[in-house]
Amino acid sequence: MDVARYSIGWIAPLPLELIAAKAVLDEDYGDIHVDGYIYHGGKIGQHNIVMAVQPKMGNDAASDLAARMRAAFRNIEYFMVVGIGGGVPSYGPSGAPSEIVLGDVVVSYPRGNYGGVVRFDFGAWTDKGQLKMSGHTNSPPDSLLAAVTNLQTRHSTGSGTRIPAFLREMRLKIHVLERQKFKDPGAEQDRLFRKDCFHPKESLNQDCENCCDLSRSEMRHCRGIEAVRQVDTPKIHYGNIGSSNQLQISAHKRDRLHKELGVICFEMEGAGVIHKHPCLVIRGICDYSDSHKSKQWQPYAAATAAAYTKELLETMPASNYKDKDNDKDNDKDNQCLKDWRSTDPRDDKIRIELSKDDLLKESYTWILEDPAFIGWRDNDDTQLLWIKGDPGKGKTMLMIGIINELSKQLESTPGSGVLSYFFCQATEPKLNNAVSVIRALIYLLVDQQRALIRHLRKRYDTSGKSLFEGPNAFAALSAILSDMLHDPSLARVYLMVDALDECSSELCLLLRLIARNTSEACKVKWLVSSRNRPDIEKLLRSAGSRAKISLELNSSHISRAVNAFIDFKVSKLTEMNRYKAEVQTTIRNYLYEKADGTFLWVALVCKALHGVRVGKALSALEKFPAGLQPLYERMMEQIRCIEDSDDVESCIRILSSATLAYRPIHLKELVAIAGLQEDPDDVQSLNELVDLCGSFLTIREDTVYFIHQSAKDYFSTGKGAQIFPSGQVEEHREMALRALQVMNDALKRDICKLRVPGALLDEVRDINRDCLAYLRYACCYWVSHLRDAGHLLHEKLDLYDDGTIHVFLRKHFLHWLEALGLLGNISDGVAMIRTLEEFLIRKSDKAELLLAMIQDAKRFILYNRWIIEKAPLQVYASALVFAPKKSIIRDQFSNLGPSCIITGPATDENWSQCLQTLEGHSDIVSSVTFSADGRRLASASEDGTRSCPVGRRLASSSKDHTVRLWDSETGVLQQTLEGHSETVSSVAFSADGWWLASASHDRTVRLWDSETGVLQQTLEGHSDIRRLASSSKDHTVRLWDSETGVLQQTLEGHSETVSSVAFSADGWWLASASHDRTVRLWDSETGALQQTLEGHAGGVWSVAFSADGRRLASASNDRIVRLWDSKTGALQQMLKGHNDWVSSVAFSADGRRLASASEDGIIQLWDSETGALQQTLEGHSDQVSSVAFSADGRRLASSSYDRTVRLWDGETARLASTSHDRTVRLWDGETGALQQTLKGRSGWVSSVAFSADGQRLASASEDGIIQLWDSETGALQQTLEGHNNREFTPWPSRPTAGGWRQGLPTAQCGSGIAKRARYSRRSRATGRRLASGSTDGTVQLWDGETGALQQTLEGHSDQVSSVAFSADGRRLASSSYDRTVRLWDGETGALQQTLEIGSYLYQLSFSPDGLHLITALGVISLHYSLSVIPQTPIWSGYCVRADSSWITTNGTDILWIPFEYRPRFSIVRKQTVIIGCFSGRILVIKFDS
Repeated sequence: MDVARYSIGWIAPLPLELIAAKAVLDEDYGDIHVDGYIYHGGKIGQHNIVMAVQPKMGNDAASDLAARMRAAFRNIEYFMVVGIGGGVPSYGPSGAPSEIVLGDVVVSYPRGNYGGVVRFDFGAWTDKGQLKMSGHTNSPPDSLLAAVTNLQTRHSTGSGTRIPAFLREMRLKIHVLERQKFKDPGAEQDRLFRKDCFHPKESLNQDCENCCDLSRSEMRHCRGIEAVRQVDTPKIHYGNIGSSNQLQISAHKRDRLHKELGVICFEMEGAGVIHKHPCLVIRGICDYSDSHKSKQWQPYAAATAAAYTKELLETMPASNYKDKDNDKDNDKDNQCLKDWRSTDPRDDKIRIELSKDDLLKESYTWILEDPAFIGWRDNDDTQLLWIKGDPGKGKTMLMIGIINELSKQLESTPGSGVLSYFFCQATEPKLNNAVSVIRALIYLLVDQQRALIRHLRKRYDTSGKSLFEGPNAFAALSAILSDMLHDPSLARVYLMVDALDECSSELCLLLRLIARNTSEACKVKWLVSSRNRPDIEKLLRSAGSRAKISLELNSSHISRAVNAFIDFKVSKLTEMNRYKAEVQTTIRNYLYEKADGTFLWVALVCKALHGVRVGKALSALEKFPAGLQPLYERMMEQIRCIEDSDDVESCIRILSSATLAYRPIHLKELVAIAGLQEDPDDVQSLNELVDLCGSFLTIREDTVYFIHQSAKDYFSTGKGAQIFPSGQVEEHREMALRALQVMNDALKRDICKLRVPGALLDEVRDINRDCLAYLRYACCYWVSHLRDAGHLLHEKLDLYDDGTIHVFLRKHFLHWLEALGLLGNISDGVAMIRTLEEFLIRKSDKAELLLAMIQDAKRFILYNRWIIEKAPLQVYASALVFAPKKSIIRDQFSNLGPSCIITGPATDENWSQCLQTLEGHSDIVSSVTFSADGRRLASASEDGTRSCPVGRRLASSSKDHTVRLWDSETGVLQQTLEGHSETVSSVAFSADGWWLASASHDRTVRLWDSETGVLQQTLEGHSDIRRLASSSKDHTVRLWDSETGVLQQTLEGHSETVSSVAFSADGWWLASASHDRTVRLWDSETGALQQTLEGHAGGVWSVAFSADGRRLASASNDRIVRLWDSKTGALQQMLKGHNDWVSSVAFSADGRRLASASEDGIIQLWDSETGALQQTLEGHSDQVSSVAFSADGRRLASSSYDRTVRLWDGETARLASTSHDRTVRLWDGETGALQQTLKGRSGWVSSVAFSADGQRLASASEDGIIQLWDSETGALQQTLEGHNNREFTPWPSRPTAGGWRQGLPTAQCGSGIAKRARYSRRSRATGRRLASGSTDGTVQLWDGETGALQQTLEGHSDQVSSVAFSADGRRLASSSYDRTVRLWDGETGALQQTLEIGSYLYQLSFSPDGLHLITALGVISLHYSLSVIPQTPIWSGYCVRADSSWITTNGTDILWIPFEYRPRFSIVRKQTVIIGCFSGRILVIKFDS
């Protein structure tokens, strides 16, 4: 964090006080290095706090420290001097004195003539024995005093102090070995000596109990009721604090100073700070300012002072200092760290400690003296230490002990190093993979050293959470860790990873990373532990200087450690079972003999003895064999001997299910997945069943875990596999069947009772997901168990028509999708459906109907993935309503569709070629490209971003200056690459897929690592780069070395902008297209011009080679695609069919098909051999900028100015048309039939309006003219001029007796301006009035008879799009491009109301009663009290939301509108919503009343 962000300086005079201070932080930013000094940063409440400890005691040292801190942290507003002090035992009126006891807190507060802190060594004693002050200190600022007073009032009025809670919380943050010191020592340790009783000088380091006359002291309870305190409940005192450079140890002087100066506390630093800086002094009382000092009370006193300071700061408002940029950075830092945290290893460590036996020092101290460990810890010669040993040898507890000791050492020597660690656990999905290891190591480092967050932000800001996902997450995170470890601000770094053998994913990559790090950086120290595994040893051999400690070779140390553990466990058993001495000895000796250095064996045997009666303890003991595996067999035998056979069967089911489950199972899930008969809500019964499973399993937070990885191994690969009598494959089949059964029984519509169809999960509070706890595992993993059932899949699971799976899907497919949406696992659903499809394709006999349903389900889930994830109940609404008519899912579940819809929209017959629509760019998408493997796609857009291809990813670039990476299978946005400062115009992958290049209008080409998204090179040199890599507006083509970024050649010859370049597949040829109407072929090695292809009548925009390099395609603004022989330059084909410029061409991989994209929004597929048009693809709502085939030719990607990337099925297609004829058309609102075409004057006719009596028609056009026509004959009656341009909507409405007859025009595009005019229905003596809106933001009122301008209304900040009078003429409404509607007094022109619509409105009219405003989006109610005039519109009935994404009823979302059906215009007529799509399609949806 920037040093300018800190507003509070916290001075801790002693290291002990700094420990307490750190423990009360809400957020710990770690150490801060400034100008060679080390500070510590953190946050409490709204305040960023910088802490420091004094190098030495005294006011002068404190003053110097405050000055240094103020210079380094320029925005410090206040200082807090917080620590321990000595108290005056009694003060106040003699009749009712206040008692100060040890542990209380004193706050500096002005009393008498003093400002709260009195520096008494600045005074002089008079002859009369009084102290005369020669200097005064400043008072704390009024704002601090006000905060103190406010908190004091809270304490006094009954709300009490939060100090006890803070004390409990802070002790949890303090190291477990130090925690006891910070507890309240208790009243029995508080002793006040008479002031004439002195502690012997020769015994200063001894306790008073050993050297003082205790009879001359009194205990706290003898001092009266005022001295009584509850544990952890100190009293707060306010008054003057005495400060000097010398320790106050005289009781006589203490009392005299109290009498003279009103001092109630003594310390040595506050005066030095408050003299020059705004400051408050807060002291916890650890002694009575006499010679009887008590170190026992110092930690607790430091804690109470810190806790009070925390409480005070939480009540204070944030600093007046405001740095908006820094605030934004801070918010981003916090969000970054929040998203980064998948687990906190410190919490994992606490959980492991709680789940195991108490950590004994004797079990790990031996390793601290081992030469290999000492060499690793202290010397630069050893970078890696590997601790290896067999299961149960105590490796994890050994690692915890090392962590505790190393943390303590580093904390005692600030700046000496930083420690980060991780505990792998095979049973925890979040803890058993290499990505989680690196992610957590980074998190813990940054949490301790906040300055390191800049390394995270560099990648996180461009990728977000997707950085942690996908096949390249490890590579990206490894690069970040490497950058951090090389940060010069870091001293030595200790990285510890426990149980490497339990890292089940990408372990090899992790081991290679460790080996590489230890070879590169001597300041990085790795300590890892694992079982004895040759593969781990082999990969660690390549590490730099390394050492290893084998627990088997240190058997004597391990034996002593295990014996100490045995002593501890036996003493606990004796305490519980009251063993006699001889029994205790026998048990201990037996364990000594059989333990074989295995902690786990001892723990399991002792656990088994807990429940054995004392008289049978010895006989039971003899039955426990030595060694883990024999012990496991013994435990299994005991399970089989359980009297109740049902319990035995339940135990077998539990153990088998836990072994094969893909993650630890919750107790409620266990009932379903293991097929138990118990009630899932009967937690006690389930706990008892798990307890019957011997000691194999344990329960934490109602989730079942194996006690140790070796226990799971015993069942999965050892002798315990006998619990699978028919094999594990058969058990997978059974688990799949049970999962299907539980889903079949429990899944239903609206399972969580959201009730509202449009309920968004992010906005719904308190969703009751308890009903899903029972189903969660089944919903997410049933297909995984099917997959692992292998050959049994088809034979026993009825994977054919009308079989088990088919029946389930026909009944519950939508219910299952809803559940996945509620669980946030809809993308997993995509993968599961694909898995089922793969099964059926391999063996589809007797499963034609099932396969067809699965394939339809795949299209259904892909198309609706986004909305089901956001609003799961839309699976029954939008997903069904907008599905194709012949969709199997739509037909199967038609009875589940929304009951409020009487007539749905007319959708396509079948699914289109568009597999998915990827939304995310904020501007035009200008380019797309697939990687060589066909699983990745890159696209370029005018948003300046570009997506990088990794694994199944798709890349897109945009005008928003970004490149975006997508999972081309699921459509999930994975990463965003930022760096370009202007539009990214093109993207391309290298042939091997390792590199991604992006070209931008910022005149650079950037090369990215396609795996990590890291920017590798920025190539500069063009005077104006236009297209990909080396095509430019400067008429040249440039060739670069992609490894070094060196410019190799500049090819000149074109006379205008070079718009596109393409390499042949073998890299020998380079083609360039130019606006000079030519295509040039170059030798890419020599740069020699080989051929110039001429023939286009317009500029050439795109070129593409066929895969074999024999043919070249070129696209031009002459609307023609030309095919050339690339060797001879001969023209082979001219492909005609587009109605606008052809912007992009691409060959399929086999060269047999050619795709062309045009600015008319159409994509056409051609037979490249014959030139025959095969297919026309429609769907984009704006011009198509780029197309690309996948490598297998099965998918086609397109990017468009409509800001989307679309994936199409390249095998099939459908035909559609759209019109840009610049007409306004009137349609029958019921049938959609065209009734009339209206043509304007010299410009587009953009709006028409009928007069109230229907006799006349007003039309407005882009030429700024309003014309009045006879609506029956079409004769022109009058022309009105005066506006720069008159604005009104293109969709008129005419009030009639039965409602409003509304016109439906064709959608228009272009730069023409819409205009609007309206008549008033109210008759006047002077004739009828006409209102018109203008581009200048004004509304003008005219005399309809004479054409005279009567009034101009001002208020809109942008052009007016529509105007309308109420029926009585008393009100006038106007809408504007400023996204507001304004209501005016129709008589005076006074503004009555402004409604914030959030969208442009092109149509307005009043209802006959004037209580509603009819708009293209719906009806706005104007029926409300004039005393409360809303600024937000109150929508009534069915409406289209302002952002066009939802249909609502009374303001509540009910039906989501997919992107391709979003309205370019809409009409809402009572219960009928009419949508005019960008494609020209008209949708009519009728709802019930």
